[in-house]
Amino acid sequence: MFKFVGRCFSILFAIIAAAASAPAGITLEIHHLWEGNPCDLPSGELTTRAGEKIDLTRLAYLLSEPRLLRRGDNKASGDWLQRSDWFAYVDAGRGASKVSLSGLPPAIYTTSAIPGTA
Repeated sequence: MFKFVGRCFSILFAIIAAAASAPAGITLEIHHLWEGNPCDLPSGELTTRAGEKIDLTRLAYLLSEPRLLRRGDNKASGDWLQRSDWFAYVDAGRGASKVSLSGLPPAIYTTSAIPGTA
């Protein structure tokens, strides 16, 4: 689980990679949460940890340039694969989002931390 915008939203990634010899794909399933609970938009009144009252009416963002770590063998920790030609638009107001990254070499992958997150 990665935290996005401080503690406001958590993004859960479900990673699915094909194990065949053909190019693989990964699907990210993104759920937006507030304090561990699903956050519907518009949200209604929410309270931050600082006690401030906020209303979220829209949250949309662009994911780009994923960086994946391909699992290595017992002798090496693996290598990083980065795709600069991949972008996905996510609109939290539409509920859970699924975005796909295709054309990857078959392997087991993990994601790197999202920049600017805890």
